[in-house]
Amino acid sequence: GLSTRRFVFEAFLPPDKKEHKLALERLKNETRTMIVYEAPHHLLKTLRELLETLGNRRLTLCRELTKKHETAWQTTIEDAITRYEQEDPKGECVLVIEGRSQKEIEDEAKAAFEEISIEEHMKRYEDQGIARKEAMKLVAKDRGVTKRDIYQYLLGKESGKILRKIHTLKGPQNSADWETRYFGVIDERLEAFREEGTRFEGCDIIMDYIETNRHILRNRPQCYHHGDYHMGNLIQSGSGQLFVIDWHTVDFENYGDPWYEFNRIGVEYPYFASGQIDGYFDDQVPDEFWKLLAYYLSVSAITSIVWAKYFAPDRLSSILELNKDILKWFDHMQSVMPSWYMQVK
Repeated sequence: GLSTRRFVFEAFLPPDKKEHKLALERLKNETRTMIVYEAPHHLLKTLRELLETLGNRRLTLCRELTKKHETAWQTTIEDAITRYEQEDPKGECVLVIEGRSQKEIEDEAKAAFEEISIEEHMKRYEDQGIARKEAMKLVAKDRGVTKRDIYQYLLGKESGKILRKIHTLKGPQNSADWETRYFGVIDERLEAFREEGTRFEGCDIIMDYIETNRHILRNRPQCYHHGDYHMGNLIQSGSGQLFVIDWHTVDFENYGDPWYEFNRIGVEYPYFASGQIDGYFDDQVPDEFWKLLAYYLSVSAITSIVWAKYFAPDRLSSILELNKDILKWFDHMQSVMPSWYMQVK
Protein backbone atom coordinates (compact mmCIF):
# COMPACT_ATOMS: atom_id res chain seq x y z
CA GLY A 1 0.00 0.00 0.00
CA LEU A 2 0.90 3.61 0.55
CA SER A 3 3.43 4.98 3.00
CA THR A 4 1.99 5.75 6.45
CA ARG A 5 5.22 7.06 8.00
CA ARG A 6 4.26 10.64 7.17
CA PHE A 7 0.85 11.88 6.11
CA VAL A 8 -1.20 15.07 5.86
CA PHE A 9 -4.88 15.19 6.86
CA GLU A 10 -6.90 17.50 4.60
CA ALA A 11 -10.44 16.41 5.58
CA PHE A 12 -13.03 17.92 3.19
CA LEU A 13 -11.72 20.27 0.55
CA PRO A 14 -13.03 23.87 0.93
CA PRO A 15 -16.42 24.51 -0.74
CA ASP A 16 -15.38 28.03 -1.87
CA LYS A 17 -14.18 27.78 -5.49
CA LYS A 18 -11.06 29.93 -5.03
CA GLU A 19 -10.00 28.22 -1.81
CA HIS A 20 -10.84 24.82 -3.30
CA LYS A 21 -8.49 25.47 -6.23
CA LEU A 22 -5.71 26.73 -3.95
CA ALA A 23 -6.03 23.66 -1.73
CA LEU A 24 -5.63 21.36 -4.74
CA GLU A 25 -2.58 23.33 -5.95
CA ARG A 26 -0.97 23.02 -2.52
CA LEU A 27 -1.39 19.24 -2.70
CA LYS A 28 0.34 19.06 -6.10
CA ASN A 29 3.88 18.90 -4.68
CA GLU A 30 2.98 17.31 -1.36
CA THR A 31 5.34 14.39 -0.75
CA ARG A 32 3.43 12.96 2.22
CA THR A 33 0.47 10.59 1.87
CA MET A 34 -2.71 12.71 1.70
CA ILE A 35 -6.04 11.96 3.36
CA VAL A 36 -9.16 13.61 1.94
CA TYR A 37 -12.83 13.15 2.88
CA GLU A 38 -15.54 13.27 0.25
CA ALA A 39 -19.30 12.76 0.04
CA PRO A 40 -20.50 10.19 -2.52
CA HIS A 41 -22.37 12.74 -4.66
CA HIS A 42 -19.17 14.84 -5.06
CA LEU A 43 -16.73 11.93 -5.42
CA LEU A 44 -16.51 11.74 -9.24
CA LYS A 45 -16.01 15.50 -9.59
CA THR A 46 -13.26 15.47 -6.94
CA LEU A 47 -11.51 12.50 -8.56
CA ARG A 48 -11.45 14.33 -11.90
CA GLU A 49 -10.01 17.45 -10.23
CA LEU A 50 -7.35 15.35 -8.51
CA LEU A 51 -6.39 13.73 -11.82
CA GLU A 52 -6.08 17.12 -13.51
CA THR A 53 -3.98 18.58 -10.67
CA LEU A 54 -1.93 15.64 -9.40
CA GLY A 55 -1.82 13.28 -12.34
CA ASN A 56 -2.61 9.60 -12.06
CA ARG A 57 -1.47 8.76 -8.52
CA ARG A 58 -1.99 5.55 -6.58
CA LEU A 59 -5.07 5.72 -4.39
CA THR A 60 -6.77 3.72 -1.65
CA LEU A 61 -10.48 4.50 -1.68
CA CYS A 62 -12.09 3.66 1.66
CA ARG A 63 -15.86 3.55 2.15
CA GLU A 64 -18.00 3.36 5.26
CA LEU A 65 -15.01 3.23 7.62
CA THR A 66 -15.77 1.89 11.14
CA LYS A 67 -19.10 0.54 9.87
CA LYS A 68 -20.25 -3.00 9.15
CA HIS A 69 -19.73 -2.78 5.36
CA GLU A 70 -16.48 -0.82 5.28
CA THR A 71 -14.25 -1.42 2.22
CA ALA A 72 -10.74 -0.36 1.17
CA TRP A 73 -9.97 -0.50 -2.54
CA GLN A 74 -6.36 -0.05 -3.72
CA THR A 75 -6.49 1.51 -7.17
CA THR A 76 -5.42 4.60 -9.14
CA ILE A 77 -7.24 7.89 -9.69
CA GLU A 78 -7.91 7.01 -13.35
CA ASP A 79 -9.31 3.58 -12.55
CA ALA A 80 -11.52 5.03 -9.83
CA ILE A 81 -12.92 7.56 -12.31
CA THR A 82 -13.63 4.79 -14.83
CA ARG A 83 -15.51 2.78 -12.19
CA TYR A 84 -17.63 5.64 -10.91
CA GLU A 85 -18.52 6.81 -14.39
CA GLN A 86 -20.34 3.50 -14.66
CA GLU A 87 -21.82 3.18 -11.17
CA ASP A 88 -22.91 5.57 -8.47
CA PRO A 89 -20.68 5.64 -5.38
CA LYS A 90 -22.30 4.89 -2.06
CA GLY A 91 -21.34 5.86 1.46
CA GLU A 92 -18.94 8.44 2.84
CA CYS A 93 -15.47 8.13 1.26
CA VAL A 94 -11.94 8.58 2.55
CA LEU A 95 -9.35 9.05 -0.19
CA VAL A 96 -5.80 8.04 0.77
CA ILE A 97 -3.65 9.50 -2.01
CA GLU A 98 -0.02 8.82 -2.86
CA GLY A 99 2.33 11.76 -2.27
CA ARG A 100 4.58 13.01 -5.01
CA SER A 101 8.06 11.50 -5.18
CA GLN A 102 11.00 13.81 -4.49
CA LYS A 103 12.68 12.60 -7.68
CA GLU A 104 9.68 13.65 -9.76
CA ILE A 105 9.78 17.13 -8.21
CA GLU A 106 13.51 17.43 -8.87
CA ASP A 107 13.15 16.18 -12.47
CA GLU A 108 10.38 18.70 -13.14
CA ALA A 109 12.45 21.53 -11.68
CA LYS A 110 15.43 20.46 -13.77
CA ALA A 111 13.30 20.37 -16.94
CA ALA A 112 11.96 23.85 -16.16
CA PHE A 113 15.49 25.24 -15.77
CA GLU A 114 16.51 23.67 -19.06
CA GLU A 115 13.86 25.78 -20.81
CA ILE A 116 15.99 28.85 -20.14
CA SER A 117 19.56 29.47 -21.21
CA ILE A 118 22.44 29.00 -18.78
CA GLU A 119 23.13 32.76 -19.01
CA GLU A 120 19.51 33.53 -18.03
CA HIS A 121 19.75 30.98 -15.25
CA MET A 122 22.92 32.63 -13.96
CA LYS A 123 21.32 36.08 -14.18
CA ARG A 124 18.44 35.00 -11.95
CA TYR A 125 20.84 34.26 -9.14
CA GLU A 126 23.20 37.17 -9.80
CA ASP A 127 20.23 39.58 -9.78
CA GLN A 128 19.62 38.41 -6.21
CA GLY A 129 23.09 39.63 -5.29
CA ILE A 130 24.67 36.17 -5.36
CA ALA A 131 28.34 36.13 -6.38
CA ARG A 132 29.14 34.64 -9.78
CA LYS A 133 31.04 31.62 -8.44
CA GLU A 134 28.24 30.78 -6.03
CA ALA A 135 25.67 31.29 -8.81
CA MET A 136 27.56 28.71 -10.90
CA LYS A 137 27.26 26.22 -8.04
CA LEU A 138 23.53 26.81 -7.77
CA VAL A 139 22.97 26.58 -11.54
CA ALA A 140 24.99 23.35 -11.65
CA LYS A 141 22.91 21.88 -8.81
CA ASP A 142 19.64 22.89 -10.49
CA ARG A 143 20.70 21.24 -13.74
CA GLY A 144 22.30 18.14 -12.26
CA VAL A 145 25.80 18.87 -13.62
CA THR A 146 29.06 20.04 -12.05
CA LYS A 147 30.17 23.62 -11.46
CA ARG A 148 33.09 22.89 -13.78
CA ASP A 149 30.63 22.00 -16.58
CA ILE A 150 28.84 25.34 -16.18
CA TYR A 151 32.14 27.25 -16.04
CA GLN A 152 33.45 25.55 -19.19
CA TYR A 153 30.20 26.06 -21.07
CA LEU A 154 30.09 29.79 -20.29
CA LEU A 155 33.77 30.17 -21.19
CA GLY A 156 33.21 28.26 -24.42
CA LYS A 157 30.24 30.43 -25.25
CA GLU A 158 32.30 33.59 -24.83
CA SER A 159 35.02 32.13 -27.08
CA GLY A 160 32.40 31.40 -29.74
CA LYS A 161 31.19 35.00 -29.66
CA ILE A 162 34.77 36.23 -30.05
CA LEU A 163 35.36 33.92 -33.03
CA ARG A 164 32.17 35.17 -34.68
CA LYS A 165 33.45 38.73 -34.27
CA ILE A 166 36.78 37.78 -35.88
CA HIS A 167 34.85 36.34 -38.81
CA THR A 168 33.14 39.66 -39.57
CA LEU A 169 36.35 40.60 -41.41
CA LYS A 170 35.63 39.61 -45.00
CA GLY A 171 38.29 37.87 -47.08
CA PRO A 172 40.13 39.44 -50.01
CA GLN A 173 38.07 40.45 -53.03
CA ASN A 174 38.46 38.57 -56.33
CA SER A 175 40.17 35.58 -54.69
CA ALA A 176 39.58 32.02 -55.89
CA ASP A 177 36.52 30.29 -54.42
CA TRP A 178 36.93 28.30 -51.20
CA GLU A 179 36.22 24.92 -52.80
CA THR A 180 39.07 25.38 -55.27
CA ARG A 181 41.49 26.73 -52.67
CA TYR A 182 40.70 24.04 -50.10
CA PHE A 183 40.98 21.03 -52.38
CA GLY A 184 44.05 22.54 -54.05
CA VAL A 185 45.81 21.77 -50.76
CA ILE A 186 43.81 18.88 -49.33
CA ASP A 187 43.64 16.61 -52.39
CA GLU A 188 47.41 16.15 -52.28
CA ARG A 189 47.20 15.17 -48.60
CA LEU A 190 44.32 12.77 -49.22
CA GLU A 191 46.28 11.13 -52.03
CA ALA A 192 49.27 10.78 -49.69
CA PHE A 193 47.07 8.89 -47.23
CA ARG A 194 45.82 6.56 -49.98
CA GLU A 195 49.37 5.76 -51.06
CA GLU A 196 51.27 5.54 -47.77
CA GLY A 197 48.96 6.24 -44.87
CA THR A 198 48.63 3.85 -41.92
CA ARG A 199 45.27 2.18 -42.42
CA PHE A 200 42.85 1.45 -39.60
CA GLU A 201 39.44 -0.16 -39.26
CA GLY A 202 36.87 2.27 -40.65
CA CYS A 203 39.28 4.44 -42.66
CA ASP A 204 37.37 3.64 -45.85
CA ILE A 205 34.18 4.93 -44.24
CA ILE A 206 35.83 8.28 -43.53
CA MET A 207 37.35 8.49 -47.00
CA ASP A 208 34.00 7.67 -48.62
CA TYR A 209 32.32 10.42 -46.59
CA ILE A 210 34.98 12.90 -47.70
CA GLU A 211 34.69 11.98 -51.37
CA THR A 212 30.89 11.84 -51.40
CA ASN A 213 30.43 15.24 -49.77
CA ARG A 214 32.97 17.39 -51.60
CA HIS A 215 30.09 19.44 -52.99
CA ILE A 216 29.14 20.92 -49.58
CA LEU A 217 32.15 23.27 -49.84
CA ARG A 218 30.72 24.85 -52.97
CA ASN A 219 29.88 28.58 -52.71
CA ARG A 220 31.03 28.86 -49.12
CA PRO A 221 31.67 32.45 -47.95
CA GLN A 222 35.22 33.48 -47.04
CA CYS A 223 36.50 35.66 -44.25
CA TYR A 224 39.76 36.23 -42.37
CA HIS A 225 40.77 33.56 -39.83
CA HIS A 226 42.67 33.56 -36.59
CA GLY A 227 44.54 30.57 -38.00
CA ASP A 228 44.88 28.45 -34.86
CA TYR A 229 41.77 29.02 -32.76
CA HIS A 230 41.68 26.61 -29.82
CA MET A 231 41.69 26.57 -26.01
CA GLY A 232 45.47 26.82 -25.79
CA ASN A 233 45.37 30.22 -27.49
CA LEU A 234 42.84 31.74 -25.12
CA ILE A 235 43.84 33.55 -21.92
CA GLN A 236 41.44 34.60 -19.17
CA SER A 237 42.27 37.67 -17.10
CA GLY A 238 41.77 37.92 -13.35
CA SER A 239 38.50 39.75 -13.98
CA GLY A 240 37.26 36.90 -16.20
CA GLN A 241 37.75 38.62 -19.57
CA LEU A 242 38.87 36.36 -22.41
CA PHE A 243 41.76 37.27 -24.73
CA VAL A 244 43.03 35.59 -27.91
CA ILE A 245 46.77 35.13 -28.48
CA ASP A 246 49.14 33.63 -31.11
CA TRP A 247 47.92 35.17 -34.35
CA HIS A 248 50.97 34.15 -36.34
CA THR A 249 49.80 30.75 -37.68
CA VAL A 250 49.11 30.94 -41.41
CA ASP A 251 46.67 28.30 -42.66
CA PHE A 252 45.16 28.81 -46.15
CA GLU A 253 46.69 32.32 -46.10
CA ASN A 254 44.51 33.03 -43.05
CA TYR A 255 41.21 33.33 -44.86
CA GLY A 256 38.53 30.95 -46.06
CA ASP A 257 35.29 29.35 -44.94
CA PRO A 258 34.56 30.74 -41.44
CA TRP A 259 33.37 27.33 -40.21
CA TYR A 260 36.70 25.75 -41.17
CA GLU A 261 38.17 27.26 -37.97
CA PHE A 262 36.18 24.76 -35.90
CA ASN A 263 38.56 21.99 -37.03
CA ARG A 264 40.62 22.63 -33.88
CA ILE A 265 37.68 22.64 -31.47
CA GLY A 266 38.54 21.24 -28.02
CA VAL A 267 36.29 18.19 -27.91
CA GLU A 268 38.17 16.81 -24.90
CA TYR A 269 36.06 19.35 -22.97
CA PRO A 270 32.54 18.75 -24.32
CA TYR A 271 30.87 21.58 -22.40
CA PHE A 272 33.45 24.10 -23.62
CA ALA A 273 33.16 22.84 -27.21
CA SER A 274 29.36 22.90 -27.08
CA GLY A 275 29.39 26.39 -25.60
CA GLN A 276 31.74 27.60 -28.33
CA ILE A 277 29.35 26.40 -31.03
CA ASP A 278 26.28 27.82 -29.26
CA GLY A 279 28.03 31.14 -28.63
CA TYR A 280 29.14 31.44 -32.25
CA PHE A 281 25.62 30.83 -33.56
CA ASP A 282 23.76 32.59 -30.72
CA ASP A 283 22.05 29.27 -29.82
CA GLN A 284 20.66 28.87 -33.36
CA VAL A 285 22.99 26.29 -34.92
CA PRO A 286 22.09 25.74 -38.61
CA ASP A 287 21.76 22.16 -39.86
CA GLU A 288 24.37 22.66 -42.59
CA PHE A 289 27.01 23.48 -39.97
CA TRP A 290 27.04 19.93 -38.62
CA LYS A 291 27.79 18.36 -41.98
CA LEU A 292 30.67 20.76 -42.60
CA LEU A 293 32.00 20.24 -39.07
CA ALA A 294 32.04 16.48 -39.65
CA TYR A 295 33.78 17.09 -42.97
CA TYR A 296 36.53 19.37 -41.65
CA LEU A 297 37.22 17.24 -38.57
CA SER A 298 37.38 14.06 -40.66
CA VAL A 299 39.74 15.55 -43.25
CA SER A 300 41.96 17.09 -40.59
CA ALA A 301 42.23 13.80 -38.68
CA ILE A 302 42.90 11.45 -41.57
CA THR A 303 45.37 13.72 -43.37
CA SER A 304 47.35 14.10 -40.14
CA ILE A 305 48.34 10.44 -40.28
CA VAL A 306 50.98 10.77 -43.00
CA TRP A 307 52.28 13.99 -41.44
CA ALA A 308 52.74 12.21 -38.10
CA LYS A 309 54.38 9.24 -39.79
CA TYR A 310 57.24 11.40 -41.06
CA PHE A 311 57.37 14.44 -38.78
CA ALA A 312 55.95 13.33 -35.40
CA PRO A 313 56.06 9.53 -35.15
CA ASP A 314 55.56 9.74 -31.38
CA ARG A 315 52.09 11.21 -32.07
CA LEU A 316 51.01 8.65 -34.66
CA SER A 317 49.18 6.40 -32.20
CA SER A 318 47.20 9.33 -30.74
CA ILE A 319 46.23 10.54 -34.22
CA LEU A 320 45.03 7.05 -35.15
CA GLU A 321 42.93 7.11 -31.97
CA LEU A 322 41.54 10.48 -33.03
CA ASN A 323 40.39 8.97 -36.32
CA LYS A 324 38.67 6.15 -34.43
CA ASP A 325 37.02 8.79 -32.27
CA ILE A 326 35.74 10.50 -35.41
CA LEU A 327 33.92 7.27 -36.29
CA LYS A 328 32.41 7.11 -32.79
CA TRP A 329 31.39 10.77 -32.64
CA PHE A 330 29.60 10.62 -35.98
CA ASP A 331 28.30 7.04 -35.69
CA HIS A 332 30.47 5.80 -38.57
CA MET A 333 29.54 8.95 -40.51
CA GLN A 334 25.82 8.16 -40.35
CA SER A 335 25.11 11.08 -37.99
CA VAL A 336 26.48 14.57 -38.60
CA MET A 337 25.85 15.88 -35.08
CA PRO A 338 28.74 14.65 -32.91
CA SER A 339 27.97 12.61 -29.79
CA TRP A 340 30.01 14.99 -27.61
CA TYR A 341 27.78 17.95 -28.35
CA MET A 342 25.77 18.91 -25.27
CA GLN A 343 22.39 20.26 -26.29
CA VAL A 344 21.96 22.75 -23.48
CA LYS A 345 20.25 26.09 -23.44
